[in-house]
Amino acid sequence: MNSGGSKDDLRPDPVAAAANRERDAQAPARGETSVGVTLVIGAVLVLAAVAFVALPFFGLAESAAGGEGGDQSRRAIESRKVEAYAAIKDAELDYRMGKLTEVDFQIVREKYAREAMAALAALDTGTAEEGGGAAAATAVAFCPQCGTGTARDARYCGSCGESLTPGVDG
Repeated sequence: MNSGGSKDDLRPDPVAAAANRERDAQAPARGETSVGVTLVIGAVLVLAAVAFVALPFFGLAESAAGGEGGDQSRRAIESRKVEAYAAIKDAELDYRMGKLTEVDFQIVREKYAREAMAALAALDTGTAEEGGGAAAATAVAFCPQCGTGTARDARYCGSCGESLTPGVDG
């Protein structure tokens, strides 16, 4: 009466089931090794990113890149330029608030504009000129009076008429 097989054929073999359970318990779960490798790679990438960001704070980037004395000189010139810009902005604020007269403002602005131009010229030529000079002042391509861009060889500003040569009044 039973043409295909018995009910016993449909039941799992207890010996085979026990062997499968034992094998599954001993073998690592599927995907465990790939998760571990992913975590290790992720941790290495995070550490590399943190080191890359933190190096400049500890000054190790310059020593690793072979920083030289010329780099310190360039930083000093850059610092002079930034300080001159800040002094000009402070003077402008003081003038707008009424703390400086127009004459005092022009004197202060001109002084710091010359310092900034000397620093820019030194950065362009790669030399650390102290106090600027005629060569440094004429190498800069903006007017110290109004800030308008000018040709490097121009003697007067095309916008305000100010002399771009030190010692010559406009």
